[in-house]
Amino acid sequence: VSLDLPDVQTESELMTSLDSLPPTIFGIDDVQRIFLRDVQGFSVLKSLFAIIQATSDRHCWLLTCHLSTWNFLNSPSTPIQTNFFRSIIEVPPWSVHDVQRHFSNIVQDHSMTLDFSSLTRLNSPQSLHRAETAFWRLLTDASKGNPSIALQLFDRALFKTSNTTEREVFVRLFPLMKSETIQDLDDVSCFVLACIVLHNHLRFDELCRSLQMTKTVVQSTCRNLLALEIIHATDRGYEIHPVWFPWVEGVLVQKRFISVRR
Repeated sequence: VSLDLPDVQTESELMTSLDSLPPTIFGIDDVQRIFLRDVQGFSVLKSLFAIIQATSDRHCWLLTCHLSTWNFLNSPSTPIQTNFFRSIIEVPPWSVHDVQRHFSNIVQDHSMTLDFSSLTRLNSPQSLHRAETAFWRLLTDASKGNPSIALQLFDRALFKTSNTTEREVFVRLFPLMKSETIQDLDDVSCFVLACIVLHNHLRFDELCRSLQMTKTVVQSTCRNLLALEIIHATDRGYEIHPVWFPWVEGVLVQKRFISVRR
């Protein structure tokens, strides 16, 4: 969005220009993309935070950031000060009830019905109820309550057969990710994954720069992670595959490549 501000050369000039605006609510999404974990990679983020602090009495600033990245920025290992934020709101993961209600409502809004009979060999109301309850619990556990990841897993669980009516869809168990696949990765792979997690997505040259590794090593590591389908390449760079994200994050926390510090 254009603010119609004059060209400025320094932080102080930008602060003065912002002070000339009427009180405004500014929203900045994906703060994890504003820095690069590098020697000089925090300069832009430090400037942004300085501007926010200097203008916060006049303007309201709303920022979003991935939790893993926020924990990293909020740790003693970075040159970033975050204690000036007046409110920090952590979005909690969805509960089993939240997941079930949301996706059931989506199905109902499309005038469809879910059939869980393929999840049990017993044809009784009690068995079907237990199968449905177990499915929603597994979906919530596998996605760690992340609605975006739950959606992808839910989509993988739906199927039709030749006997399925137009408004009916069957539910099967979605593929379960094996954390052992990540547990068995070497440290270089974990460093690459941790870097991608902290920034959400990174180009190849950004990975090399941030990790201070040779292109050959990073390229070989990324090829292996691509073959395992743990990461995938997009027009924005390498990203963790959504269905793998909770497991990657969990293993990296366990191995202390990233922090869960609150």
